[in-house]
Amino acid sequence: MSKKKVILAMPELFKIHELIIENLEKCGFEVLSLTYEEKEFKYKNVFQRLKKIWYRNILGQKDFKKRTMFRAVEERLNTLLSEHPEQADYCFMIWLGAYPKDFIAKLRAHSKLMVYYNWEALTFLKEDFDNIEFFDKFYFFSIRLTRANIPEYTEKLLSNHQLLL
Repeated sequence: MSKKKVILAMPELFKIHELIIENLEKCGFEVLSLTYEEKEFKYKNVFQRLKKIWYRNILGQKDFKKRTMFRAVEERLNTLLSEHPEQADYCFMIWLGAYPKDFIAKLRAHSKLMVYYNWEALTFLKEDFDNIEFFDKFYFFSIRLTRANIPEYTEKLLSNHQLLL
């Protein structure tokens, strides 16, 4: 019997990814790590800043900075993904903000079950909620979250997934 395969996609924060990989392997999973270190981002010149303003404010594309940062690692992650053409059993993502929507869509196509977890409250990371369509399971932390105080999310969550509060 072959090992179940897990794609782990998350930024390399405080070496948490190493612990997750180690423990998944101890549980008998084969892990494909699509993690990367988010470096401090600085615009190269004033033209790049103006381009960001154009995309963000005029065209409404709020992810310009994310896409620019991701380009530095995109080729490496795409190569790793293409070296494993078979569909993975699971994809586990932490901190969606590190990945652009088109890459998340690639991961969705490359996995049978896709799970997202974030240790922040959904009210803090509202932009992550826009990507719920890609996930079979969508978890976030919130100590004060109830159906009553998130009416704008309840309908969408219930239409796509169970809302466990």
